[in-house]
Amino acid sequence: MTPSGTTGGRGDGEAPGEAPTAPGEALDLGPTLRPIAFAPGRFAAVVQRTLAGTHAVQRLREHSSAAFILELGAAPGLDPGAGGLATACRGWRYAATNDGPKVRTADRFDDQHGYRGRFTVDGGVAVVELHADDGVCPRIRDSAMELRRSDRITLRCVLAAPHGHAALGVPVLLCQWVDVATDEARAHLVADLAPDGWMVLGPGAGLRIAVTGQPPGAHVGEPTRVEVTAAPSPIDADAWRGRF
Repeated sequence: MTPSGTTGGRGDGEAPGEAPTAPGEALDLGPTLRPIAFAPGRFAAVVQRTLAGTHAVQRLREHSSAAFILELGAAPGLDPGAGGLATACRGWRYAATNDGPKVRTADRFDDQHGYRGRFTVDGGVAVVELHADDGVCPRIRDSAMELRRSDRITLRCVLAAPHGHAALGVPVLLCQWVDVATDEARAHLVADLAPDGWMVLGPGAGLRIAVTGQPPGAHVGEPTRVEVTAAPSPIDADAWRGRF
């Protein structure tokens, strides 16, 4: 990964809220991310992919945007440090083509889902249990192909501070998708930005994550490049519809 921009300075110093022995420290987040004390709040990211490459005589292209907004808040009568209420909205606009002298295919879809649920915190790790709720954001499935999606999602989340990370310069929320049988998680996962299977969300307004390079299946193309910047305004439920 060769970023051309970051969310700020390199995270080599002590992050706010970090303790010598941070909650959740038993988690293996790799050498450049360390768990810190958990706190609820609003977290979001939009991942934009602009990919191109070749496989034999085929030209492969992908243009996609995926947004995920997670809000973790207090529940009446419950200590916020122990858990609370959760809402989430995810959206994914995907367009991919495979062009060659004999084979030409195109896949396109728009996909949005809202969720509501609760979270509990144990040892600095928040387990978020979500079920589909169109009242959070409207369900959208605009596709010529069948989209298999989960009506229930479980996330295992931890706040982490970067230490010498190549692309992240401020604390982020890392969320692992647990036992997901469908493929919507892959839209939000960026290789080398976090451990395999963990998505990265920024606090407050959120993060913009731009990925360029060659798409899956290509043998020739530019190397993968990831640029992470702070969103200038809060990422909202429609962020996946546009480009930045």
